[in-house]
Amino acid sequence: MVRKTVTAVCAVVCLSIAVPLAAQDYEWSWDRPDAVAPLGVYDDHTLEPGQFMWTYRYHRESFDGLRFGEDLISADDAFGLGFNTVPVEMRNQAHEFEVRFGLADRLTVSAQLPYWFRESFSLTDGGQTGFASESQDLGDTRVNFLYDLFEVGSYRAHAGLGVSLPSGELDDKDVTVASFPNEEQLPFNMQTGAGTWDILPTLNLVTQNEHGTVGLQGKGVIRVHDNNRDYTLGDRFMGTLWAQYRISDWVAASARVNFESWGDVDAPDPDLDPGDNPAANPLSTGGSRTTLPLGLNVLLREGPLSGLRMYLEWHYVISEDLNGPQLSQDDTLVLGWQVNFGYR
Repeated sequence: MVRKTVTAVCAVVCLSIAVPLAAQDYEWSWDRPDAVAPLGVYDDHTLEPGQFMWTYRYHRESFDGLRFGEDLISADDAFGLGFNTVPVEMRNQAHEFEVRFGLADRLTVSAQLPYWFRESFSLTDGGQTGFASESQDLGDTRVNFLYDLFEVGSYRAHAGLGVSLPSGELDDKDVTVASFPNEEQLPFNMQTGAGTWDILPTLNLVTQNEHGTVGLQGKGVIRVHDNNRDYTLGDRFMGTLWAQYRISDWVAASARVNFESWGDVDAPDPDLDPGDNPAANPLSTGGSRTTLPLGLNVLLREGPLSGLRMYLEWHYVISEDLNGPQLSQDDTLVLGWQVNFGYR
C-alpha cells in the first residue's frame, strides 16, 4: 500500500514540477482543454465580471467490504465485535448542478446543488440474512465566493470562502429486517445532508506552459453547530495536486493525487443504536483516504457545440485509514460537461 502511494505521488509530482519550470514567460490561455481543472476539482477558476458558467456532474461511488484502520476485515470479524447488523456494500450516485457568475472585478460566486441516490446492502443474524436499504433526496447546497489574489503571466491564485446550506435530508428512513414492516431511521452514511451551516474555505494555485497545466488546491468543511438531531458530522480537509498534459488542441489527459481527512461524528443519532450497526456508531465514521484520479478533458472547438467542455475522471484508491469497522471505497467515476457564456 505504501509503495503504491509513493509511486502515484511521485508520478504526479514529477509532472507538476516540469510545468512551472517551463512557465516563466508564458501567458495564460483559456482556449485550451487543460485550462480548466479536472471535473472532480471544485471552484478551480474565477470568471470576469458578467461571465456565466453552467456545469453538470454525475458521480458514482462504490464501496465494498469493511476496513478497520488500514486493514480489510470480514463481516464475520465485525459480528465478532458485537454488532448485530453489518453493512457490506454501498453505491452512491449523484446528479449535481453548478452555476458560477462573475460578480465584479476579481470576485466570482458559485453555487452547487446535488441530488443523491444511496443504496446499501447489510447482513444480520450472524450473516444468515441480508437486506437492502435505499434513500434519495437533495444534498446540501454549497455557495462559495472566490476572490482573485493575483494573475501574473502564467501563474494565478485565488482564495474562497463559502457556506454549506442544510438543504439535504437527515431523517431518511427505510424498511429493515429489524423494523419490518415499518420504516426506521437510516445510519449517517445513508443520509443526504449534514443538517448544519458549514464554513467552506478554499485556496487555489495554478500555472501553465505550452505543454500543460498544473494546479494545487486545499479545501475545508468546518462544522460550527449541532443539527436538529443533536449531532455534528466531523470536519473535513481536502487537498489535491493535479497535472494535465495537452495531447492536442481539443484533448488533455489529467492525473491527480487527492487526499481527504474527516473526523468522527461527535454524538449518536437518538434513533439509532451505536452498538447494533457500525454505520450507526459515531466512533466508526472518521478516517482518511488517498486516491489517484485519472481523467480526460475535451474542448469542442467547432460546430454548434463549440466551446462546450466534456470531462471524465476515474478515482483509484491507493490508501485508506478508517475508524472502523467502516465501508471501504472501491472506486469513483465522475463525468459531466460545462458551458461558458461570455467567456474570455
